Amino acid sequence: MEQKKRIIAFLITLCFTIGCFSSIHAYALDKEPDTDITDSSDISDGPENPEKDEEDSLQIITGSAIDIKTTGAAIDATTGGAIKKTTPSGIETKDKKAREDEEELWYRKQNPMKKEHQKLLWEYCRKRNVNYVDMLALIYTESNFIEKSSTGKYFGYFQISKGNCTNLAATLKTPNKPLDGAININWGTAMYSWILADERVKGLEGKKKRDVALSIYQRGTGGYDKYGISTSFLKVYYKKWEKVSDWFEAEK
Repeated sequence: MEQKKRIIAFLITLCFTIGCFSSIHAYALDKEPDTDITDSSDISDGPENPEKDEEDSLQIITGSAIDIKTTGAAIDATTGGAIKKTTPSGIETKDKKAREDEEELWYRKQNPMKKEHQKLLWEYCRKRNVNYVDMLALIYTESNFIEKSSTGKYFGYFQISKGNCTNLAATLKTPNKPLDGAININWGTAMYSWILADERVKGLEGKKKRDVALSIYQRGTGGYDKYGISTSFLKVYYKKWEKVSDWFEAEK
């Protein structure tokens, strides 16, 4: 009898010892693994530190932390990490202001050209280091800002001559469509930039440089070499130039 008690006591002690040194997995087995981080059942009523918690959730979605306080925007995971504007005083306002500031450099409501053509002209002028107001005044002089202006021999905003169209299309790799405003702007600004690089012009400065370049544009190199400055053309041009300049001076 005494031996049976000792055996039972030993078994109880053994079971207790095993229980003390074994891991408890019951909670882990009963809990479903997290498969959807946006599951509403996992969202708390309100984090103690909203900014930090939002930052942590962004890190899970995008793999990189975002400082909400400095960017003023959250990350939209559905757009591959594009910035989603969320506050009227954040990035959206800054982007809009930046666009408006840049637009002030090239857009004028007084200009009858399409807005997209004003922007395109500005971009080509910047690319080719050509003065934007000078080019607006040249278009004003040549075609009065009429995109489809044609005499049968000269075409579009810059009144490109028929003889130049084929060469320009081939050189600039565009369709031969001089009455397409975008193509004509490309051609006209390219031609003028080439004139500025001509040996007759490149060493000059200021108004003298403009006068020679415009005379070559109007007469061609042969005509300029023979007749020089085109005073009648420049007289009309500078009247237009003054008007265009006033558009920008008035709104600075």
